Amino acid sequence: MDRYPRLNHLIHIYGKRNNSRLVLALDVTRSMYRPEAVETLLNKVSRKILGVKIGLPTILSYGLGEVARWIVSTHDILWIADIKLADVGHIARSMIELVSEAGFDAVIIHGFIGFYGGVVEAVKASVEHSLSPILVAAMSHQGAEEYVNKFSADIVLKSLEYPVDGYVLPATYPKYIKMFRGIVGDRVILSPGVGVQGAPPGSAVESGADAEIIGRTIYMDVDPIKKVDELRGVLTWHR
Repeated sequence: MDRYPRLNHLIHIYGKRNNSRLVLALDVTRSMYRPEAVETLLNKVSRKILGVKIGLPTILSYGLGEVARWIVSTHDILWIADIKLADVGHIARSMIELVSEAGFDAVIIHGFIGFYGGVVEAVKASVEHSLSPILVAAMSHQGAEEYVNKFSADIVLKSLEYPVDGYVLPATYPKYIKMFRGIVGDRVILSPGVGVQGAPPGSAVESGADAEIIGRTIYMDVDPIKKVDELRGVLTWHR
């Protein structure tokens, strides 16, 4: 079986089941949310979202063991390790082994580091550990246009030679989503930059993304549960 659509398959399962194209970027720390508060939030939104993206600030603050416990206790959603791997192969392999043991479904890798000895090794290690590799091809902040985004086409086109399951492409620069949607085929496009960074909810999906990654707009709101309901109203799976 061709493994390229693996992440696509998971996205469809969880997206349809929860009628959602919303991925919660849970970039919180202990100073913001106590561990039990994170559990409460996850329990209340898990049936309303497609998945959760956990970044390094959260992993470092709570510890990988605590994060692994959240993963085990929260079912029917996609778990993405947003460690943005940008290192040589043997370091990437060590980090991938750790997030795999914690129970993540996918891992995010930076494409700008180059393929040989970098991306290729990270992708290979991801596949070996049953993680879907997601490649950052362009970023959402203004400075990304100075360097990394200029090479987005090179990154995407080169990646087609390897079992990359998906891409991070910014909602703030929808031209990249539109440019690559037809090129990447069944591989998934996830888009950050919605809300605080300026892109309207639903805009990335309208441009061709499979789901939108939203963080601060949710977890910094006075009522994050209500905010998830509001965003899900725009980001339903069945459109």
